[in-house]
Amino acid sequence: HFSINPTHSFILPSNRSLNLDLAKIITDIHSVLKNYDANNGVVFVQGDTSSALAGAVAGFNLGFTVAHIEAGLRTRDKKGPYPEETYRTIITNLADLHFAPTQIAQQNLITYGIESNQITICGNTGIDSLVQTMKTVVVCEEDPSYAAALAHLLYVGVTTLALTQKQFKYVAVKVIGKTDGWSPFCMKFFGECSYYDEFKPVDDKSNVLYVLSYSRCQDEKLIASGLQKFATSVLALPLLESMATTSNYDFAKVDSSLVANALVPADEVDKYKADFGSMEEEQVFLADCVYCVLEVLQKVVVAV
Repeated sequence: HFSINPTHSFILPSNRSLNLDLAKIITDIHSVLKNYDANNGVVFVQGDTSSALAGAVAGFNLGFTVAHIEAGLRTRDKKGPYPEETYRTIITNLADLHFAPTQIAQQNLITYGIESNQITICGNTGIDSLVQTMKTVVVCEEDPSYAAALAHLLYVGVTTLALTQKQFKYVAVKVIGKTDGWSPFCMKFFGECSYYDEFKPVDDKSNVLYVLSYSRCQDEKLIASGLQKFATSVLALPLLESMATTSNYDFAKVDSSLVANALVPADEVDKYKADFGSMEEEQVFLADCVYCVLEVLQKVVVAV
């Protein structure tokens, strides 16, 4: 996913132990680093594993600048976690640059005696990785009340699925633009709570699964958010729902054609919006639409 290809791989001994692993990894890393100019190189090590300690030791002994990623984590119990707490403390002594994930980690380093100008708070690489692989469902809806309603229903649905299907822990629901100005429809149906994040132009576009709209999707919103490729392929919820109805909601037969047939140009979504005799009818229809989306996502998210 990150397009990083290793140039060297090391094989650990079959009769493994912490000491043997550490000795072998230090020797292997030394054999590579000795071919480089220590005055013009930096050895980056991440975390508190044997390989991180070995890299720090080998780099330090050869005169390289050592940079520690995920620096400053502390339990102050050398046996918990073992041996990581001791390893990361040793790495702190060997490192010249310290990349801390949080302000607490930064303070731990300062308390330990590290100068503040050697510390940079850069976030957590694990969380960064999760964010970059997070799949996103985006709501692009002209009516802020419908946008809030869809986001709320989708959020509840995805969160519920995540309880039993772990892949849904990595699905986010976001809305283009604010959802201020709730209508009586929204206030009555959902109260005053809605759960969503706003999709912003700086957000990653590569992991967007679908752009959804219920009554009207705006091209300019998509373009401003950097989602131009979705301008002619928005998933029209009413159309998807009507297609599912004709197949008696047999989602076991869901395939790419069902989704493809429900993708329409952004400026044509409103053609498929039905007329309702009451607010209650529209509430049921809207919930049906979201139900269809969740069923489709169960097929799609497994595969991405």
